[in-house]
Amino acid sequence: MIETREPFLDLTRQKLRHRLSPGEELSLFLEDRRTHIDTVILPAISAGKIVLCDRFVDSTMAYQGFGNRIGSDSIANLPEQRLLLPDITIFLDVPLNICQGAHFQKREKRPVRPVTPFLS
Repeated sequence: MIETREPFLDLTRQKLRHRLSPGEELSLFLEDRRTHIDTVILPAISAGKIVLCDRFVDSTMAYQGFGNRIGSDSIANLPEQRLLLPDITIFLDVPLNICQGAHFQKREKRPVRPVTPFLS
């Protein structure tokens, strides 16, 4: 088994520290995903390994589709969203106040957008 996460590339994480438009952020995540799939996920699956990925296509739907209000239909129809789909998704339902605390502690140096519930 291998554990991985998105965003995958350090360069992507660095770029996300700057204010980006919703479209720029989405493009950055999709480019990162293509590299992630090609260099890590598919080779691991081909080797018979289980891949455990922190954030993937469902996160893009939540953050960019709903959170950045790009729209779920627009996100779902992107080819990068259908390159590879997980066999299972584990959704952790964590109270908002705990998420906010972890978010602000983890990213003190990054400009933080307010955390607002968008799925209720």
